[in-house]
Amino acid sequence: MDEGRLIQTCYAVAILLGVFACAGCTSGSSVSPAGVTNKPKSANAAGNIFDNDEAPRPRGDQGSGASPPDAGQAPPPPEQEIIPIRYQRPATTRNYVYVANETLGKVIRIDPETRQVASIPVGGKPGEAVAIEGEDAAAVLNRGDGSLSLIISSPETDVVHTVSLGEPYENLALSPGGQYAVAWFDRSKPEKSADGQSASSIAANQIAVVNLSRLRQGGANRKEVVETRTVGFRATNVFFNKEGTRAFVVAKSEVSVADLGNLAAQPLLPRLRINDKSFEEVERREVLADAGGRYLYLRSLDADRLIALDMVNNQKLELKLPSAPSDLDLSPNGAMAVAVLRGDSSVAVFPVPGVFTDPSSIRIIKLGSAAAGSAVMSPVRNEALLFTNAEYREQLSTVNLDKGEVVTFDSRHGLDKAVLAAEYAPDGSSALILHAYLAASPPFTSVEEQVDATPGYSLFNLQAGVFALERLTSDVKSWVFSPDGARLALLIPSKDAFEVQLADMRSLLKVSSVRFQSNPEFMGALPGSRWVYITHKHPAGRITFMHFDTGEVRTITGFDLNSNAD
Repeated sequence: MDEGRLIQTCYAVAILLGVFACAGCTSGSSVSPAGVTNKPKSANAAGNIFDNDEAPRPRGDQGSGASPPDAGQAPPPPEQEIIPIRYQRPATTRNYVYVANETLGKVIRIDPETRQVASIPVGGKPGEAVAIEGEDAAAVLNRGDGSLSLIISSPETDVVHTVSLGEPYENLALSPGGQYAVAWFDRSKPEKSADGQSASSIAANQIAVVNLSRLRQGGANRKEVVETRTVGFRATNVFFNKEGTRAFVVAKSEVSVADLGNLAAQPLLPRLRINDKSFEEVERREVLADAGGRYLYLRSLDADRLIALDMVNNQKLELKLPSAPSDLDLSPNGAMAVAVLRGDSSVAVFPVPGVFTDPSSIRIIKLGSAAAGSAVMSPVRNEALLFTNAEYREQLSTVNLDKGEVVTFDSRHGLDKAVLAAEYAPDGSSALILHAYLAASPPFTSVEEQVDATPGYSLFNLQAGVFALERLTSDVKSWVFSPDGARLALLIPSKDAFEVQLADMRSLLKVSSVRFQSNPEFMGALPGSRWVYITHKHPAGRITFMHFDTGEVRTITGFDLNSNAD
């Protein structure tokens, strides 16, 4: 490749913090409805979100991201982690799926078994719905009027309790058990109010804690239900302990600790300082939490070490690494971590949190000539996919984290485009590979040059080591695996319509496709079924159900009026 040709990534940024856990939707979702983040790397019901140091560059960007640099050139940019562009994420409970619809200003409730749809009025401009653990209920932030709505459903009716929060908060996390909700502003991006102007300087470092138990008991008085507290500037994450009694609000340079059941005794929340400039650059760091919510792990591109914050003992621990990690992941069971050391062409594998008191437990796996800046963990075994998207590199590796075995694939093995993102199927036997492409326009001098300049994706069978490339005319917008990993649905916009492609992950074949004229808002899998749902932007409400195996399509239009079926 010519060194002056730039990497073209596939997406405009649609940042919605966090990922939901959708049981049976796809592999390894890493953010629970309570907001505890192990890291949004493995896909949830519609792929991954950006949780890295830099959002993808749109086409035409003349900034960083060139081909591999010569000696003396600036180092490549941070790795990117890619999500499908989407509007609102669904909340999945025992019997229902809830999807917020800004177009209607309502929440759509779907019965996965019968595919019946109900439209539930809430506040203005509802954001994503968050499920309450163990029951058919969900909470939603309404950014249009700065309120929160709690929805409690039964086969007979939906009861909605709404309370004003006083600010149009952007993010919502629920404690385990669903007794409390914490709303905050995402300060990882420039703050904007509803009218596009700068948001309140007070709200920039403020949270609202909602007592959902009191709200469901009819506590309409805001003073009885909502308490606001000051936290550190530029809050980026909210985590909880496993009991759901304490919330940890991570900001630029400190973590605020809220005793949720005793906030009256905490007019000013206690704080644990990070006290490390290298970890205060929000755009260049990453924060993870263990499954129990006791330890927070911080990685920075500017530090050759990791930080662990012990939230029980209010203690900061450090781990020295051979070089600055470009990525950090936790294993599916949360007992092991993998740090990608891009500058050393290696990965560090170690137990957590034990490594912070026993540094000798680190194992270094050398990658040789393999290029790696990002890791995606398998949902079923101690294995990872390794690649880099900081430069245009037609290469992908697998690493067995127990044995240290590395297998590298490139054009000799059928990988004919550079890797932008990778996602394991839920069963871990195959993967979706999204491709980067280069800035170039016709006329092309070769087929290979044309392939490099067009969007596309590959289906990858890990056991056979076989790739199947599908070239596209536009970028994949969203995707979702069937619960068993046998099928994949991809939403792809075109010039005058939207196409949903179905692929068989066993044969690596595209088996069917359907085109839609109305603009889709969200695609997900109905848990416990073989159906995909696609919500559309439509003034009367429109939703499409598509069968993973047969490709059968059923569309309901006007469900906000009388649930009239097309």
